[in-house]
Amino acid sequence: MQQEITVIDHKKLLETISFYKQKKARLIAITASSKENTELSYSFDANDTSNTVQKIVRINITNETIDSISEIYPYAFLYENEIKELFGVKIKNISLDFDGNLYKVSKKEAFNPNAKEETFKKTDKTVSQTDKSSKKTEQKDNKSSSEKPAKKGGQKK
Repeated sequence: MQQEITVIDHKKLLETISFYKQKKARLIAITASSKENTELSYSFDANDTSNTVQKIVRINITNETIDSISEIYPYAFLYENEIKELFGVKIKNISLDFDGNLYKVSKKEAFNPNAKEETFKKTDKTVSQTDKSSKKTEQKDNKSSSEKPAKKGGQKK
């Protein structure tokens, strides 16, 4: 498998991604890494003739807002929500934006070395449906464990 890496400016992201879509390239993954800046890598499987070529598009981001590619590759919304939430990358127009609620994390932007030390405080508004259903299950379990099963064959005097 060959790899071709292209580094682009974030302003050319949609244009570049559209080009790969027109070539029927399959989006494999979007990954992020952070040191001083955040680097995003968009990996594609471009089945050129008999050779599979992995094409990687990289962009470096400091504080810029980038466009979502979820309009071009609909399943990209999961990658983008994860990157937005864990790395603090500003991504606009995500088709299904979880707005920081994809994961339950104790530290905001956990993988962003430049993020402020901020932890989440749980409020009534942030209680998820999963939390509500697990509380109901706990209540049901507590109630059923306090009830004693009836004895068979009657009681002795």
